[in-house]
Amino acid sequence: MKTNKEFEKFLELKEKYRTQATKSLLEEVQYEVGILISNGWATSSLKIVYDLSIEKYRTIGLDSIDYTIYEKDKSIKVILRQTYGMFLPSNAIYFIRAKRMIFNPHKPLSFQKNGIEYANLFLKNRFLSYAPKNNRIDKINWSNYKVITPLFENVFKTLERMDYFVNWLASAFQTLNKTRTSIISKGIQGTGKGVIFEKIIQYSIGENYTTIIENEALRSRFNGELENKLFVLANEIKSDFREGNSTYEKLKMYVSDSKIRFEEKNVKAKTITNFFNIWFHSNNDVPLQIQGSDRRYSVFNTKSKKLTEVSQELGYVHISDYIRAIEEERDRFIFDIMSLKYNLESASTPFHTEEKELIYEASMSKMEVLSDKLKKKNINYFIDIIEDFYQSIEHNNLIEDLSQLNFKNSTDLIIELAHSNPNIT
Repeated sequence: MKTNKEFEKFLELKEKYRTQATKSLLEEVQYEVGILISNGWATSSLKIVYDLSIEKYRTIGLDSIDYTIYEKDKSIKVILRQTYGMFLPSNAIYFIRAKRMIFNPHKPLSFQKNGIEYANLFLKNRFLSYAPKNNRIDKINWSNYKVITPLFENVFKTLERMDYFVNWLASAFQTLNKTRTSIISKGIQGTGKGVIFEKIIQYSIGENYTTIIENEALRSRFNGELENKLFVLANEIKSDFREGNSTYEKLKMYVSDSKIRFEEKNVKAKTITNFFNIWFHSNNDVPLQIQGSDRRYSVFNTKSKKLTEVSQELGYVHISDYIRAIEEERDRFIFDIMSLKYNLESASTPFHTEEKELIYEASMSKMEVLSDKLKKKNINYFIDIIEDFYQSIEHNNLIEDLSQLNFKNSTDLIIELAHSNPNIT
């Protein structure tokens, strides 16, 4: 990081004291150190604050945006002593300002409310800070990306689905809000789903604001990894997430609710604002239940080709060479996403696919599906069933059986049915 200009006076006074070790100069240096600490400087690249929200000291490393929480004063004193040495005032710990720390992409870095100072844990990077102004684009020109486009084609198959996905990303990235919809990418491992998450999404937002949760984590009541996140990957989902099941209800909450219950081990549960969007990866046929009235999920199957094959077809000797090529191309691609004229209505509306319909039908009983189709007056569904029946062996068998009975009229058929089934009246 660049030289911290706030430290310049301290460094000058420190050098001056080396040649003129007077008491008045020592006091002047200590006074300057007090100013630095009260402004939050533990080191030239490490900020410090006493967090009123958790009643503990918290530091943030500005080089890596790395947060650390400290339980004891002694640890903080050691850090300050290493930075300021003999010039550290004896009561320096009391110079550290107390603030209430929040995570909110829509608030300034610091502000006051009701006499309380607030400090925001969210810092925009160069992508999220990008303001395209008049350089906005209507669509991604996929022909501009010789290595990224084959990656997306392998994961999403069609141009229409690729456009839907990047519009969904653009809506999330540019507004830093929830779309209240989620995408389920279903297919074999190794197709490139994880590469898109790590090399595109995680890189553009920042690792600190993204996380990966595995199947078992969704079952646990502890969800500490979701705090202060903008994007979550739910990886290899495979479970009986049915309506009424606590995990299913939790997923509904994660996708669409503005507030979620947050719980960590040995920490009192609290309610936090839910800013993150969530992308599901799975190689399971029915990763979770989808209802006919669903307004949350889009389901896309990947190709059955592994990314290593795509890499070889493009002429790369090793998959690592292809990944490096993606890294070289991705900055332009991300800035295009940040420049895209996103369609919020599209991002907030599930994309209807055959894959989603199959999951919906597989996750409900036949009577539930039939009831739902009747409620929706889905005539095509019943036409398809009738056509399938007429083309089936069951239909042929039924016609043959009826012909052998040789009924003279429909009344005879009804009388025969009544005899064979006493419940018919």
